[in-house]
Amino acid sequence: MPKKITLIRHAAIVSHGGVLQSLLCALLKYPLQDYLKFSLERGGYATLQLEDDHAVLTGLHNHDV
Repeated sequence: MPKKITLIRHAAIVSHGGVLQSLLCALLKYPLQDYLKFSLERGGYATLQLEDDHAVLTGLHNHDV
């Protein structure tokens, strides 16, 4: 049986809100039409924990710019 290798990686993706909302849907396995459930204001960002077969939203951060 092959050993499972887990890599810890960090990434920052900078884009427009709609693109980021769509990416959140894909990573969290939400239907794409639910993208408006994620409110990202200008300068806002999301943090996720990526697992082997799923992602967990650990924070949705908006602030005044």
